[in-house]
Amino acid sequence: DLPQDLAPVGAAGALVLGVRPEDAEVVAPDEGDLRATVFAVEFTGATTLATLRVGGETVLATCPPGRPAPGFDEAVGLRLRPGRLHPFDAATGRRVGP
Repeated sequence: DLPQDLAPVGAAGALVLGVRPEDAEVVAPDEGDLRATVFAVEFTGATTLATLRVGGETVLATCPPGRPAPGFDEAVGLRLRPGRLHPFDAATGRRVGP
């Protein structure tokens, strides 16, 4: 479940949440908004991206510079930037909110 402070205001029914990798950051397992498991890590030069499993979903997130990248199947936390999440109605695919 999404923490209350990140949940879209006025949303009713099932939602699909969109988030860009630069707005999702890998953090220590006891930090962040959600718990995740590392599926893959990709070194792309200046940025390291991690593919994470959150429940039954897959999320792409950035790894903080200067820290070792997490390993496969490692438990991590996922910090989401408030105000940078994009909710969509699961039934229609239309964006919810402004």
